[in-house]
Amino acid sequence: LSLVYILQEGPEVLIRNKLREFCKPMGNRVNDFIAILKMSSITFQYLIPNFKNDELLHIIGGMTKEFIQETFNCLAASVILLIDECFDIFSCDYKALESSAAAVFDLLLHMLSSPQSSVTLLRTLGGSAHSLDRFGARVFLAATGHRFQHWGRIILSLMNSTELSVRSMAVDFFVSLIGGAFNDIGSIDAEMTCILTVMPEVVAREIALYNVSGLLHTMDDVESCLWPLRRALADVEDTNPLDDDRIDPQIMPSIRTLCRTGQAIIDGVFIEMRLCCSGSLDLEKIMIAQQQAFEAKSRCIGTGVNKIFDADEESLFEATNYFSSEGSLSQKLRWLLTLRDLHVTKNQWLEAAEALVHCARAVIESFDFIVNHWRPSQFDLWNDYRRSPWLSSIRISQGPRDHDNMAVMDFAKSFLEPGIGLPSRPSMDDLCSLFDNLVDDTLSAYTKEDGLEELAYAQFEELLSVVSDEIKSNTQKNRHDLLSPLRRVRATICTKISSLTNHGSCKSFSG
Repeated sequence: LSLVYILQEGPEVLIRNKLREFCKPMGNRVNDFIAILKMSSITFQYLIPNFKNDELLHIIGGMTKEFIQETFNCLAASVILLIDECFDIFSCDYKALESSAAAVFDLLLHMLSSPQSSVTLLRTLGGSAHSLDRFGARVFLAATGHRFQHWGRIILSLMNSTELSVRSMAVDFFVSLIGGAFNDIGSIDAEMTCILTVMPEVVAREIALYNVSGLLHTMDDVESCLWPLRRALADVEDTNPLDDDRIDPQIMPSIRTLCRTGQAIIDGVFIEMRLCCSGSLDLEKIMIAQQQAFEAKSRCIGTGVNKIFDADEESLFEATNYFSSEGSLSQKLRWLLTLRDLHVTKNQWLEAAEALVHCARAVIESFDFIVNHWRPSQFDLWNDYRRSPWLSSIRISQGPRDHDNMAVMDFAKSFLEPGIGLPSRPSMDDLCSLFDNLVDDTLSAYTKEDGLEELAYAQFEELLSVVSDEIKSNTQKNRHDLLSPLRRVRATICTKISSLTNHGSCKSFSG
């Protein structure tokens, strides 16, 4: 309280002089000052109303909302003041610049992750945009490192805000980030993949938060609660490089791909929910079905065919096409298997088998790049009550069950990366076992309909040709570590081809 009072009421000249003293090489206590600001952010989160602090709120006397808003506004203003006074000193030493940037952006991420008024969020987003502008996208990406995925989560969440001002500011920050990354690095492919990978979790968390608030009753309500995010993605796609000098015209195809794939992923989450939903909307049952979805041969279908739309396949295929087998195998398989389940719902066994063939081909293509597989991590500020005390405020009783943040995040995690039979760091044996299961499922799908034996034979022959080419290529490269798994895969395909040949011979004999 004393720190906030000094920052709020103290003479600005004295505060600026003190901040410059913190940045002197002899003392360099600026990171300590940022750490104290972060401690203040954590402390004031305890004042956010929840079921544990009613007595504290009574002592404060009903001024909690205004008090919290002013404290966080002061912290955001302090960050801007710090950057203005100390950036020139930071820039003389790149290591100190990156260290200070990491501390500043970690503080801003912590502030943005807590629920605040639209005024406070605007000021914090303004401080983030100002920091990004001064440090630059290259330093931002280097400073955030693996935590860039968490920034993606926060920005996507803010882009789903019902407040137009907050949503517009989040879109502006997002455009500045991807435009700056392209200008400084020359590519935004890695950043796009990271953001689109965590998007299903963000979408599911937004749905769960609306459900905790008692606003969701049907699937139509679920689709409505994500309209702000859809609108924000459309705004990003409509960015005009002729009017915005932050955007290079050459980046526009990548931005369109990012936004359209994001729209397709939102559709994909809705499709997965509809496939798991039976009757009334129950997120707990959907979560359980989603966690077990890819362990079975196909998902337990709860809805009728009339609930599935013709455009669903296009959305899933667009989401699938974005992710590559080389670095995002789990996401590619996830959407392909969802596409399979959608075809199973319509009893389209040929299309379901074709989706599984694409899965098998993706696994083969990933053998050379197994070390490049990237998997997202959990966001501690959405899960750890010690680092984010405000999480205790997410709580409501509905019937016999209590819904709190743990229930919200369990639902969100079930959509982050549903289990597809791969550990976090898959080995070659894991990929081979997965391939065996996919081939078994493919053959089973082809046998569900009569007259598909020749097509199944042709598809397995094509897979065999791909594997043979891989074996030949790796033999020339002396990649002996891949030859044994590839030969195992080839043996599996040959076994299926043999079974198809015998099956066709038996049918011909019986005829």
